[in-house]
Amino acid sequence: MTLFDRHFLHDPYPEYALLRDTKPVMQLGSLSGKIWFVTRYEHVREVLESDSYAEYDLPAIIEAKVDRTSGRDNGELGKRLSNWLFFMSPPKHAIMKRSLAPLYALRNLDLARNAVWSYARRIVCKSTLEGPCDTIRQLASPLPVVATSTLLGISINDREHIANLASQVLRVFEPLQRMSIYESVQGGLNGLDVALSSLSHAEESLRTLARRAEASASLANLPSDELRALVIMLFAAGQDTISASIGNAVFTLAASPEYFRCLRKHPDIIPNAARELIRFDPPVQIVARVANSDQDLGGAFIRVGERVCVALGSANRDERHVPDAGTLNLERSGLAHVSFGLARHYCLGAQLALTVLEAFLTALVECASSIQFAGPYRRRSSYVFRGFAELPIKFAP
Repeated sequence: MTLFDRHFLHDPYPEYALLRDTKPVMQLGSLSGKIWFVTRYEHVREVLESDSYAEYDLPAIIEAKVDRTSGRDNGELGKRLSNWLFFMSPPKHAIMKRSLAPLYALRNLDLARNAVWSYARRIVCKSTLEGPCDTIRQLASPLPVVATSTLLGISINDREHIANLASQVLRVFEPLQRMSIYESVQGGLNGLDVALSSLSHAEESLRTLARRAEASASLANLPSDELRALVIMLFAAGQDTISASIGNAVFTLAASPEYFRCLRKHPDIIPNAARELIRFDPPVQIVARVANSDQDLGGAFIRVGERVCVALGSANRDERHVPDAGTLNLERSGLAHVSFGLARHYCLGAQLALTVLEAFLTALVECASSIQFAGPYRRRSSYVFRGFAELPIKFAP
């Protein structure tokens, strides 16, 4: 078995299954020290829920990197990312998360649902008449921008540009980065700052929400640059995750047409189907933590400071937790999975991601009688974000 080769990139799930049975907590070699790779649900959950494992301090690591040739550093990038929710430590993290929660109130989610449904319906119906659709570029990529801009009350015309910049920023989460990648991420952040011409309106939306929410004075009174960083984070963080969820769902439905026929016949199961599709093939496959102290995890001795990478995609298919985990069951309900994380770092935008996917699936079954591949597809070259770069699909009227 070879982890992280091209076969793993295409389909990691057989190797995940083998690891769960043979080496559920496996040590990997790394230039920067020991890394542990965790694949069973029980161990993944322990790492995500325990205070014994801290968030990977990516901003500090980025700030410390210096180009040996030019002497350039990434201090500015590290400082900007430190204002993102992902990298905040308690108690600031809890305060900010509580302050942002009103953004995802039911009324706002309904507005986002309607906007996404309308946009998706227009594109899918148009495609049934005009021919194959580039699902990623025309649907999966712009829909997160539609949803987030609706939540913030911003009107954005060039959604493709915003989506591309957001994806550029999210490359920061990929492992083994070069200085050129960090420069690209910085460029994406700068581009988003400029491109979101209504950013001041977005900032005011957040301040208004903060004043309405309990215990959120710190958000309402944040300096403009920190609030701006949070606005950019909202666009960037949801971009590749929601986009990949849509692409993965379309691929699954096109590869197994019986599931699409089931959704058309029983549209009432779409909410359950959205959750099951994200469990079955989650957009975020791997997240990293760092041991705060020496730990025993599944019989493996992990020393303080060592990195622990948990495989969310593997945990979701662990038969010890999910009955018949390798089978997609669109009517499955009430199942806890880890696609959105757990505990204090449970994804703030989880309900938005589900809302977008539900709205998209609703538009899809309303407009198309069948879906099929319209040409070769291409997966993203990423082990962290599982999705597609190209996915041509034909929607039949």
